[in-house]
Amino acid sequence: MNAGRLILLNPLRPLRPHLRALCVKEGKRGINAEDAKVCAEERRGFMSRHMKGRLELALVACLLSAGAARGADPDLPERNSAKEAHEFFSSPIVRSIRVELAESEVEALKKDARKFARATIREGTTVYKDVGLHLKGAAGSFRGLDDKPALTLSFGRFLAGQKFHGLRKIHLNNSVQDSSFLNENLSGELFRAAGVPAARVAYALVAVNGRNPGLYVLKEGFTKDLLKLHFKNPTGNLYDMEPGREVTKHLQKDYGEGPDRATEGGSDAVHLTANVHRRRGLRPGYGRSLTR
Repeated sequence: MNAGRLILLNPLRPLRPHLRALCVKEGKRGINAEDAKVCAEERRGFMSRHMKGRLELALVACLLSAGAARGADPDLPERNSAKEAHEFFSSPIVRSIRVELAESEVEALKKDARKFARATIREGTTVYKDVGLHLKGAAGSFRGLDDKPALTLSFGRFLAGQKFHGLRKIHLNNSVQDSSFLNENLSGELFRAAGVPAARVAYALVAVNGRNPGLYVLKEGFTKDLLKLHFKNPTGNLYDMEPGREVTKHLQKDYGEGPDRATEGGSDAVHLTANVHRRRGLRPGYGRSLTR
């Protein structure tokens, strides 16, 4: 196959219309010397431009590939999630959240309110499937599904990687013991301003299976993402108090990669108790709750 036909078969840059017939003619039979010279020059110009374009594309592809290999940032998704969460809590918008539970999941929660059930969560046009949901609250704040239930929503519980505005977990607190709905918001602001880690707060109007319990305090979940905002090493153990117990007594491990050492007499519990006493000027053995 000659060069003239190769040019015609290339769809990227066909010859100018007035030269197409000329080069096809050249490929079939001889043409005069002047026409042959023009066609040859056109072919050389095209091949030069074509090869230059290919080399430029190859160079760009190599640079992009090398840049991706060198500049790949494994922490980029987490930083994007952190930015999205920051924007979420910085917004004054009251969110509208609809919680949908199948009848089987409702029955499961009635049997064990603390065990995760599967729910569908809708916020505007965004739909989150297979979200882990359980009821929360202690004496005074716990409410059943038919009332104004406080809820924990874990978006990655059953669907890995799923997040709500960059958040793995949120709490929907019913605020039945705080009619101002400001307690957690203001206290969180004060703690963070003082350099003490505290979860961020927003607000949401919540509907549960078509019912509208009303306004909720939407609180950031206690996850690795929250710990990363405040600690260089987010893999340490995070403990929670059992309802009605002192902070210096038995604690429940909520998160962490280390062994559970918070039982009475465990190293974590001993260190915590010592720090509580030291900071509050109490003599050893005299325990008081940090929440008082």
